[in-house]
Amino acid sequence: MSRYIQTVEMPHVDVERVAQKATEYMLKEGFQSVKYKGSTYYKKDNGWFEGPQYIKFNFKTVKKSGIKMDEMSIEAFIKFPLLFGIAIGEMGIVGSFCPVMKTALVMSINSFITHIQKVIKDFLEEDSVWHDYPGVLFTMG
Repeated sequence: MSRYIQTVEMPHVDVERVAQKATEYMLKEGFQSVKYKGSTYYKKDNGWFEGPQYIKFNFKTVKKSGIKMDEMSIEAFIKFPLLFGIAIGEMGIVGSFCPVMKTALVMSINSFITHIQKVIKDFLEEDSVWHDYPGVLFTMG
């Protein structure tokens, strides 16, 4: 069992609004909200020869050096397809087994992170508090 896990740090924003935009993006990209092992994941089936992709994200507020920040954690994996509609195991993006499926998962993760960064940048640009600090708009992980 191997999962891709990444934490993206960002300035303190309205996390509920960012989470809503993230959910809208996942649904627009063809993912469906599913329960898996007690958590909500977004699942995308890619057909006969590619395993289903699972992506989960959540947010939390942390304090670093006395500054309030938010973190988005992303977990992602694919399952190996046995037959149509039947998949087993969990694979992350490391290793040489099933490189096409892993590449598709990496592309989904990267486009999701890019979208979230744009959402946060737009949020910061419309929030008048951040207009005095333009460097903050480009410092996200």
